[in-house]
Amino acid sequence: MFPSHTLDTTAAHVTFPAPATPAHDTSYLGLTESQQLALSCGRRVHRLCRDWFGIIHTLLEQPGVRCVTTRRGVTLDQAPCVHQLRVVDDTLHLFGLQQSMILHTDAWYSGFAIDIDRASGTVTRSLRFFDAYGERIFALESTAPGGFAPNLIRPFLDSRQGREHTRVPMPPYSQPQMQSPYMERLERDGIRLWWQMPGDLPVNEVPGIADLPRTRLLETLGTGYAVRARPEALHLLAECLQAQDLPMSLRLSVSNAGACQRTTGPLREANIRENSLELGQGPDARLSLALEVVETIWIVRKPGYQGEILGIECHDIHGHLLLAIDDHGQPSCPWGEWASLLRIIQPRTTAWLQT
Repeated sequence: MFPSHTLDTTAAHVTFPAPATPAHDTSYLGLTESQQLALSCGRRVHRLCRDWFGIIHTLLEQPGVRCVTTRRGVTLDQAPCVHQLRVVDDTLHLFGLQQSMILHTDAWYSGFAIDIDRASGTVTRSLRFFDAYGERIFALESTAPGGFAPNLIRPFLDSRQGREHTRVPMPPYSQPQMQSPYMERLERDGIRLWWQMPGDLPVNEVPGIADLPRTRLLETLGTGYAVRARPEALHLLAECLQAQDLPMSLRLSVSNAGACQRTTGPLREANIRENSLELGQGPDARLSLALEVVETIWIVRKPGYQGEILGIECHDIHGHLLLAIDDHGQPSCPWGEWASLLRIIQPRTTAWLQT
């Protein structure tokens, strides 16, 4: 289905003396996770070649596989159930009945296979993929006792398996930048028109304005489509969801520059544990959000194909979207459970349901 180039992997089987799978956080040393893994390549960490489509196509349907999309502080872990797929340039679109994934592989820079020890030997448990800045954007995890089959992993091992000290540039948002308060009127009107057109709730950047922070986008839309919520909104959200007699059907979305993962289903778990928001749709999908990385919380609405889409969004200190929770376009009415919950979190949304 995807062209998969099989390399001569003779050198890939050579082992080098290396420590076990890194277990310590070395970010305080100025190392990203990808740099840490590159320095550990050898016995239990293996560098992958850049055949991203081939890797995904080969491993996605293996038993016990889970797809994990991450952004700093948030993780969405899901068992894939793909019914349709489409390739557009370097982007892979995967669709299922209750889920969707969009993998922008042009932003994937490096990947590693990680082994763990078992009584029968080492097994490959995780494949992690990183962007050019060394930040993890996507992963394939195996819950099967034997991990990923060695014969499936071997063709995708890079011939270079020694330890390397790699350099990664600083992310653009890590540099202090002055945001101009001025935006061209035509640009503002274009953003509002784009948002007001019926469609799904977007979680990626505005077309043609890739560097526009999400919070700036919501501020541009105005209070008719986005209202900021109180800092304790997530605690209130978890309490309200727990109090429901029947679980609500909601959609969870996490995205970054290289991947966008969305899952829809009854929300059966909503808890605050150890300063993290834990959401679960049964064993098929789990989400974890560290509250310490949340800078702002917004309630948003978006015209959909079947009615208004109502959602709650969390953003980091740089204005990037961490998490979106919405009703995936179910018809909203003043007495709807999700709409009522959002009115408890932010009473100003009452005006939306009266228009």
